[in-house]
Amino acid sequence: MTDLRPTSILREIRDIVMETYESWRNDRTIRLGAGLAYYGLFSLTSVIAVSIGLLRIFGRSATVEQDLTNRIVEAAGPDAAGAVTSFFDTVDGDAGSSIGLIGVGSLLVTGSLFFLALEDAFHQIWDVPVRAGIRSSVRRRLISLAVLLGAASTIVVALAVQAAAGLLERLVPGSAPGLQALASIFASLMSWGVLVVALTLLFKYLPTIGVRWRPIIIASLVTSAFLVIGTAMIGWYLRTVGASSVGGVASTPVAVLLWIYYEAQILLAGVQLSRVLAESPNRWVSG
Repeated sequence: MTDLRPTSILREIRDIVMETYESWRNDRTIRLGAGLAYYGLFSLTSVIAVSIGLLRIFGRSATVEQDLTNRIVEAAGPDAAGAVTSFFDTVDGDAGSSIGLIGVGSLLVTGSLFFLALEDAFHQIWDVPVRAGIRSSVRRRLISLAVLLGAASTIVVALAVQAAAGLLERLVPGSAPGLQALASIFASLMSWGVLVVALTLLFKYLPTIGVRWRPIIIASLVTSAFLVIGTAMIGWYLRTVGASSVGGVASTPVAVLLWIYYEAQILLAGVQLSRVLAESPNRWVSG
């Protein structure tokens, strides 16, 4: 019978935190995160390019480019603005040309490498052996491209939610600050909800192992909260200190690399947490 007394639950939470930390340390997650940050630096352009392509269908590319620029600047600091704007100009200039098509194809291939590395990290954490053979290799490539499209779609949905929330804030009269605050809270909760859903699907289906839903959902909720807090903290640090103080001449790539590395560590810690929860003997945790 499960003991649901507060002291027992707090003791279980403490044990879960300690076990997650030990697993995170023993699996050399710092090294895994460094590899993900390296591939992520190149795949970020792929995700943004696919996102722009999807949003051009709705004719909102100019607005979306500004929204994406603002989001990246908030996370990686103001020094990233020039690189992002230059990338958008390159995409616009090459759109529809054969060079542009080749560029998009190379971006997709480069982007898929990140998600292959992400799958390898998931499998290492879960102790799942990687299958050899052509069929397995093709399957992994297809999954990585699917995850790439999924990441781009998540950005699209998040921006759509942000736009809807902004419209709601404009509809609320200025004489009702309480309603405006509620609209802002609603926007934040909706964006967080999109992140939770994306992490839940990632934790559930990326490792080729059957995992119950309850530990996955709990791990996704915790990981998403730390990602939001961590993004705000690293963004504040880069805006305050300045990426140039961190990386010197190569300030922009260093800032983006630092940001991705920080996020990768939180993500991999979330994977560790999902495994610890799934293997917990308590039913209220493992499901």
